[in-house]
Order: sequence, then structure tokens, then C-alpha cells
Amino acid sequence: MFPPVRTGSSIPASTTRRSALPLRPRPRGSQHERRDRGPPWFLALANPAVDLVIVGAVHVAQALTKMAALVGFRVRVIDPRTSFATNERFPGVALSHEYPDEALAHAPLGRRSAIVTLSTTEDRRPGAGSRT
Repeated sequence: MFPPVRTGSSIPASTTRRSALPLRPRPRGSQHERRDRGPPWFLALANPAVDLVIVGAVHVAQALTKMAALVGFRVRVIDPRTSFATNERFPGVALSHEYPDEALAHAPLGRRSAIVTLSTTEDRRPGAGSRT
């Protein structure tokens, strides 16, 4: 946990995660102000956005990218089929036309990543058979 940003005197050493629970949320998310004892101080959490990786540029992925963007996820779509993964179908979304294993090797998943797979198990690379 990041130390809180405080105006005024220093934060008492007895402040723990448990005693920090009575924070009063502000209307717009992760900014809180504590007023239960002592001078007020301000706490702002700075978590990076969740990275959502969607494998398969199918019709379900179109709706999912819009919903994920609305809640603040960074979205990327992986599909080697260039006729499916297009800017027209996924405006403003990062697209990768590599196979999933190759795309994830170049940009791996992190601690704040989630993955949704919406594709078949068939490998369409030259010389590859079906993995069903």
C-alpha cells in the first residue's frame, strides 16, 4: 500500500490498515478524506488500469470491448484473422494480428491482467493441424 498524501502534521504511527477503514468515499472513486480524529488528511489510491486481453475478434468481443472500456480497462484484441480484427469493428482498441502465443510472448500478461478467450482451438498456421 502506498503511503497516504497528507497535509499538515505527520500521520500517527498507530495508523494501520484496520484503522484506515472509516474513510468516507468521495463521489468520483478512489479519493478519500478522513475526519474521524485529528487533523484531516487526504488519501488517493493510484492503481494502474486492468489490462483486458481478448483472444478472438468475434461478435461477442465487440460488445465486451465497449463494456470494458466503460469501466476503465485497457483493452487489446488478439486475432490473426485480419478480416475480423479491424479498426472498423473495434474502434480505439489495440489490435494484434499475431497468433495468441506469439502476441502474449511480445506483450505478456501482468499482475493486473485478465484474459478472455473467444476463439476456436484450430491452429490455422501453415503446417499446423487441428488441436481439438
